[in-house]
Amino acid sequence: MSKQSNGKRTGREFEALIAWIQKCVHNRAKIETNIRVRDIDTGKLRQIDVGLRLSDGPTDYFGNC
Repeated sequence: MSKQSNGKRTGREFEALIAWIQKCVHNRAKIETNIRVRDIDTGKLRQIDVGLRLSDGPTDYFGNC
């Protein structure tokens, strides 16, 4: 895993691994790492480690890991 300059792990490699796995499972999906999305209830921006977007006809799906 990646480390910050202070020696703490950042988790970036783990996020990349999860994104790769999701892309293998959902080959038509757009996989994004370390994104910010607006919370549907509060309207605040939230940080998401791995997001998955998939369109199927008129329906758009969003999931996070």
